Amino acid sequence: MENESERRELEALRLAARAARAIEAINGHQKSLVQELSERRKRLRNLISGIQQQESLGQLPLKGISAVTLSEHDEALVHDPLRGL
Repeated sequence: MENESERRELEALRLAARAARAIEAINGHQKSLVQELSERRKRLRNLISGIQQQESLGQLPLKGISAVTLSEHDEALVHDPLRGL
């Protein structure tokens, strides 16, 4: 009887420890997700800033979209900013 009670207690404590590790895993993932989102916002803001700069220099009407240089990665980001999240 005593062994059964101890076994159940140990099982419950193991479950609590596993749940605590799960929370740590979620927190770690959340931090990396926040960092990734911040980086994507930064790249998109840089793109906007570059276009606005071309416009202020009067080059945008002359060159249009050719005034904007995009990597494949940035172009994909513009069209699908949440890809891979």
